[in-house]
Amino acid sequence: MEDSSTRITGFASMNVYPPFELQVSLSNLAELSKGLTSFAVSPLGNPTWLKSEDGAWAISVDQKDLEHKFEVFTLRIEEAGSNLHFPIPTPSEFRPWPFIERRAHVLRRAEYIFKPEDPAPTIGINPLYQDAARPGAVPLIALSSCVVAAGLLFAGADQKRLLICVDWMPFNIVVTDEPAEIDDFIKSCVSTSLDDYALQLAG
Repeated sequence: MEDSSTRITGFASMNVYPPFELQVSLSNLAELSKGLTSFAVSPLGNPTWLKSEDGAWAISVDQKDLEHKFEVFTLRIEEAGSNLHFPIPTPSEFRPWPFIERRAHVLRRAEYIFKPEDPAPTIGINPLYQDAARPGAVPLIALSSCVVAAGLLFAGADQKRLLICVDWMPFNIVVTDEPAEIDDFIKSCVSTSLDDYALQLAG
């Protein structure tokens, strides 16, 4: 596998990989900025479905191997009826979308691997741990890092929120409206409005 990382040197050294952004077309991203009407969650959340008056979209997990023991996951957003990454039929029943007015944001975090100082004896030989921090705040113990678009956050005018994000369990999606779970996830993220994120992707 080609190593496209950049090695940062100084007090500590780490491999810094190019960001792993949402796997989505700009047209599908623009559709999500419009009004949504309903959603559906598959077992383990993968895929999760969003629906509007104009169509439906499947949100699944996409993965990239960066190096030995370091893989990262983001969300893939595809229009229903296309050649889906996870070829699961569109569900017949959807739940009403919980917001009348809503703001959509992309959550990005820096994931990194490091060697634990005192690993548990049950986790194998020369183990590496993986954790997340806000971009720009990766600790110096990190061996390698990569900024990942890890979730979508929808917020309503009444302070209700819905989070759709990748889980630490590979290929699992978390869909939650629990405030504590959302706060715990976003503490290691930076938030960008969906419209601004689309402009950044367009370059």
